[in-house]
Amino acid sequence: MITSVGETIRTRLNAINENGAELSAEAHLIKMSQVLTDVHPRDVFTIIHSSFAYLKPENMKKLGMVFGRDYLGPISAYFSNPKVKLRAGITPQEAGEFYITSLSPLFSKFHRIGGRELTDEQHVQLLIDLILHGLTE
Repeated sequence: MITSVGETIRTRLNAINENGAELSAEAHLIKMSQVLTDVHPRDVFTIIHSSFAYLKPENMKKLGMVFGRDYLGPISAYFSNPKVKLRAGITPQEAGEFYITSLSPLFSKFHRIGGRELTDEQHVQLLIDLILHGLTE
């Protein structure tokens, strides 16, 4: 099941990377975020992290490999793109890890950044804006 879902995620994220050359950084990450929220009812990073407590070490390793290949791989590949200008000292891997761990508010109906009056699309846009541009000018 995990491998099947991971393959679906990887295929869809890679398609965005391959076909998204004309997209702005915001539009590209919004599309990636929509893939993750379409497929997962809960925050994928939290699901994977919390499942480690119940897995044998060899299964933890397998799950970590699936997560790295199917989730972080395509996301880090986006941040490796020369058109994406990361701050000095930030690696594509770190950017990918930060991005995916920053998505947890998208999976919460109780606590939403921007309040409940935002549509799901506006909520994604606000979160991506905060991820890309931070909190201060």
